[in-house]
Amino acid sequence: MLLLFVALAILSTPTKSIAQHVQFVVEPTMRSTALSSSALEAGTKLFFQFKGIASNATVILQKCSEPCNSAKLIAAWTTKDCDLKEVQTVNLTERGTYYIWAQIQNNDGSTGPDFYTESVTTKDKSEFTFQSGGRLIVTATQK
Repeated sequence: MLLLFVALAILSTPTKSIAQHVQFVVEPTMRSTALSSSALEAGTKLFFQFKGIASNATVILQKCSEPCNSAKLIAAWTTKDCDLKEVQTVNLTERGTYYIWAQIQNNDGSTGPDFYTESVTTKDKSEFTFQSGGRLIVTATQK
């Protein structure tokens, strides 16, 4: 009986949540968006480093709706924004799936995605190269 009480006490003791690795992976068909590989928790901090982003590009972070057929704008950076600071930080306030993409504005005013040509994702960071030559590195801390 005492063992049962001890076992119940151990099982009901709150434990610290284990930090999950935050990864973004490129959608394989169009290669125009990189999605979080799992839902990100509120309180997650994302850190963005940009290198050589095209002058006609805007890098965009959005949160998927449920289902992910529309999205909410979370942050957007132009070349000017990327030059202000080496690292841009975004504190997520809502749990959900997030994605990153870059929009190019062409000389004729039309817009479209700056496709991903390379991606490397490890447990600690996600690195992407855009068709225009720009690079994006994403790291995170998650509660």
